[in-house]
Amino acid sequence: MEDLKSTFDSPEGFTQYLSKSLFFIHHADNDLGLTFEAEMEKRYSIDKYAELLIEEFSKQLKILYTLGARKFFVSNVSPLGCSPFNINTKNHSGPCVEEIKNRVSVYNDLLLGLLAKLQSTLHVKPRSYGYFGF
Repeated sequence: MEDLKSTFDSPEGFTQYLSKSLFFIHHADNDLGLTFEAEMEKRYSIDKYAELLIEEFSKQLKILYTLGARKFFVSNVSPLGCSPFNINTKNHSGPCVEEIKNRVSVYNDLLLGLLAKLQSTLHVKPRSYGYFGF
């Protein structure tokens, strides 16, 4: 952000620019996929790990808000349990890998709560929220 900020003549110009920008945010797929399986699963339950991710995401959104951002397009984590990679490399009995689907659902439920909270506290409405009901 500092590089972008330095291109403006004034801090107010930068803030105004951010207030007119739309921030598309798609996040946490990697965190809930292989990163969780390779590193975090040994240290955290999925509930605790999802809470940590939500706390960090909340901080990042608040930083953007403080800088002037007001328009957000937030999507949830995609259906990782149904991805070709996971279907072809994991043991599973249904059309998707239930363990991964459940992991994603835990996070997405927390994300909905976070967005509702931010709407009321920051008075900002995300433009969209994607939900994949697989």
